[in-house]
Amino acid sequence: SNLCALEIEACNNPHLNLRVDYQGECKQQNQCPTLCTQQYDPVCGADGKTYGNSCELGVASCNNPQLNLKIAYKGACNFPQQQT
Repeated sequence: SNLCALEIEACNNPHLNLRVDYQGECKQQNQCPTLCTQQYDPVCGADGKTYGNSCELGVASCNNPQLNLKIAYKGACNFPQQQT
Protein backbone atom coordinates (compact mmCIF):
# COMPACT_ATOMS: atom_id res chain seq x y z
CA SER A 1 0.00 0.00 0.00
CA ASN A 2 3.06 2.25 0.16
CA LEU A 3 6.67 2.44 -1.00
CA CYS A 4 8.08 1.24 2.33
CA ALA A 5 5.90 -1.89 2.26
CA LEU A 6 6.98 -2.58 -1.33
CA GLU A 7 10.66 -2.22 -0.44
CA ILE A 8 10.29 -4.61 2.52
CA GLU A 9 8.49 -7.17 0.35
CA ALA A 10 11.13 -6.81 -2.39
CA CYS A 11 13.91 -7.32 0.16
CA ASN A 12 12.24 -10.40 1.66
CA ASN A 13 11.49 -11.90 -1.78
CA PRO A 14 14.29 -10.95 -4.20
CA HIS A 15 13.25 -13.71 -6.61
CA LEU A 16 10.01 -11.80 -7.32
CA ASN A 17 11.94 -8.83 -8.77
CA LEU A 18 9.41 -6.35 -7.35
CA ARG A 19 9.66 -2.72 -8.45
CA VAL A 20 7.59 0.43 -8.76
CA ASP A 21 5.82 0.43 -12.12
CA TYR A 22 4.25 3.88 -11.69
CA GLN A 23 3.20 6.22 -8.87
CA GLY A 24 -0.38 5.97 -7.65
CA GLU A 25 -2.93 3.25 -7.10
CA CYS A 26 -2.80 0.11 -9.19
CA LYS A 27 -5.22 0.06 -12.08
CA GLN A 28 -7.01 -3.10 -13.07
CA GLN A 29 -5.78 -4.33 -16.43
CA ASN A 30 -8.13 -5.80 -18.97
CA GLN A 31 -7.25 -9.41 -19.47
CA CYS A 32 -7.99 -10.78 -22.89
CA PRO A 33 -8.68 -14.48 -23.35
CA THR A 34 -5.74 -16.32 -24.85
CA LEU A 35 -7.18 -19.74 -25.60
CA CYS A 36 -9.81 -20.59 -28.18
CA THR A 37 -11.03 -23.93 -29.45
CA GLN A 38 -9.49 -25.20 -32.66
CA GLN A 39 -12.95 -25.73 -34.17
CA TYR A 40 -13.00 -24.10 -37.59
CA ASP A 41 -16.16 -22.03 -37.87
CA PRO A 42 -14.93 -19.01 -39.85
CA VAL A 43 -16.21 -15.49 -39.46
CA CYS A 44 -15.40 -12.42 -41.49
CA GLY A 45 -14.28 -9.46 -39.42
CA ALA A 46 -15.20 -5.89 -40.20
CA ASP A 47 -11.48 -5.46 -40.99
CA GLY A 48 -11.83 -7.81 -43.98
CA LYS A 49 -9.87 -10.64 -42.34
CA THR A 50 -11.13 -14.18 -41.92
CA TYR A 51 -10.88 -15.52 -38.37
CA GLY A 52 -10.99 -19.24 -37.57
CA ASN A 53 -13.94 -18.74 -35.23
CA SER A 54 -15.69 -16.00 -33.29
CA CYS A 55 -13.42 -16.56 -30.28
CA GLU A 56 -10.33 -15.75 -32.36
CA LEU A 57 -11.98 -12.55 -33.57
CA GLY A 58 -12.88 -11.73 -29.96
CA VAL A 59 -9.25 -12.12 -28.88
CA ALA A 60 -8.10 -9.87 -31.74
CA SER A 61 -10.76 -7.32 -30.79
CA CYS A 62 -9.77 -7.38 -27.11
CA ASN A 63 -6.07 -6.96 -27.92
CA ASN A 64 -6.78 -4.11 -30.37
CA PRO A 65 -9.74 -2.15 -28.93
CA GLN A 66 -8.97 0.83 -31.15
CA LEU A 67 -10.09 -1.25 -34.17
CA ASN A 68 -13.64 -1.63 -32.81
CA LEU A 69 -13.59 -5.06 -34.46
CA LYS A 70 -16.94 -6.79 -35.01
CA ILE A 71 -18.17 -9.78 -37.00
CA ALA A 72 -19.24 -8.60 -40.46
CA TYR A 73 -20.80 -11.98 -41.28
CA LYS A 74 -20.43 -15.70 -40.66
CA GLY A 75 -18.15 -17.54 -43.05
CA ALA A 76 -14.85 -16.68 -44.68
CA CYS A 77 -14.45 -13.21 -46.12
CA ASN A 78 -15.23 -13.09 -49.82
CA PHE A 79 -13.38 -10.66 -52.02
CA PRO A 80 -14.47 -9.91 -55.57
CA GLN A 81 -11.90 -11.06 -58.09
CA GLN A 82 -10.18 -8.25 -59.93
CA GLN A 83 -10.61 -8.28 -63.67
CA THR A 84 -7.46 -7.78 -65.68
